Amino acid sequence: MMFHSEVPELEVTDAELLERAQAGDEQALTLLFSRHAPRLYELAAMMIGQTSDAQDVMQETLLAIWRQLGRFEARSSFRTWAIGILIRQAARHRRKLATRRMMSWFYPQVMMPRLARVWTLPPLTTLRHRSKLGWI
Repeated sequence: MMFHSEVPELEVTDAELLERAQAGDEQALTLLFSRHAPRLYELAAMMIGQTSDAQDVMQETLLAIWRQLGRFEARSSFRTWAIGILIRQAARHRRKLATRRMMSWFYPQVMMPRLARVWTLPPLTTLRHRSKLGWI
């Protein structure tokens, strides 16, 4: 009888990896992510367009998958479930961008002074300000 650690990665199914990941096996989760991340990223890039925004959506998607792993009920494949999460994250990201654009259009006096301060600050301080503005 072979143990999980002895089974070649390609022979382990997504269902087995998912079961192991739900039990806390980080290697199984990493393998699941590595199997599905390229396709998920392609979808994010098609939906969002800009590379940096697609990367942000991917990061949020993988984080959401990790957080919701215990709720996966196998009514669909892992891939289908992950794509659903990606679609929701992409929609959330687009709403956030639209809100920022609208705020900067209608309230430039509010947004522009903040931006001017952020652009002239040292890098570490800039990161803190971007975080407060919701850019990170």
